[in-house]
Amino acid sequence: MSPRERAAAAHAAAELAPHPRDKAAWKAAAAAWERIAGPGTPWSTKLLTSDLADLKRDIAHARGPFQPPQPPKAPSPQAVKPENVAALAQAFKERLTPTMDPVTIEF
Repeated sequence: MSPRERAAAAHAAAELAPHPRDKAAWKAAAAAWERIAGPGTPWSTKLLTSDLADLKRDIAHARGPFQPPQPPKAPSPQAVKPENVAALAQAFKERLTPTMDPVTIEF
């Protein structure tokens, strides 16, 4: 799909968008695609980079504020069983006690 076709599709979507924020985002996307499709200097991509950055910014504004996913919750203290705690304590104790390994020296 060429940039001109993308601009035309964005204009059509802007006309059909029910919400004013969606309409503005689609118009901004259409304008960005028109600038990309238009005559430009073949030796520079600086304008294209700024147009794409503007397009990303407009899409982010149209989608609303960023909501990061919620981190998983830790289990409640009531979910920890005492027998598991004793077994874990024993395992840690075994790992932390130094053991003497038999060593042989060869000459």
